[in-house]
Amino acid sequence: MSEKAFTNELERALARPDIEEVKRILSVYRKWQIADRSSEYLDEYAAVMDSPRDDPELAISFVILAAATYDDPKFVGLMAAGVLEDLLQAPSENILRRLLDEARKTARIRWMLSIVYLHAIPSSDVRSAIEGAIGDMTGDDPIPPKPWA
Repeated sequence: MSEKAFTNELERALARPDIEEVKRILSVYRKWQIADRSSEYLDEYAAVMDSPRDDPELAISFVILAAATYDDPKFVGLMAAGVLEDLLQAPSENILRRLLDEARKTARIRWMLSIVYLHAIPSSDVRSAIEGAIGDMTGDDPIPPKPWA
């Protein structure tokens, strides 16, 4: 069975049959992170934080939706240093290729990759690939405009 062709990762995320639930979970996770650390939101917190290990496709969707939805550098940076970094611990070739392809096209994804703690990535090949995709961008740079606008 062939995979539907997408021109970017946002298209892929938005095509998920559960996209409304994914958006809801991300919104609640953001609320938990920035304002309300109520135990009421622990299921959503766990869904986001466990996604890199349990469901890498869902993890990419969370990262991409955060990049496309929020202009808050603190929250988007948190998604980079959390979910994205965890996803890069042992990515499949497909996941790594897709993230690097998106980074080449999208400044905000490059910015997010620049926030990942590269010393926490076990694979030197993955670290090198990320460094190549980032170029001279750093997390100290202002957050780039929302992509896919």
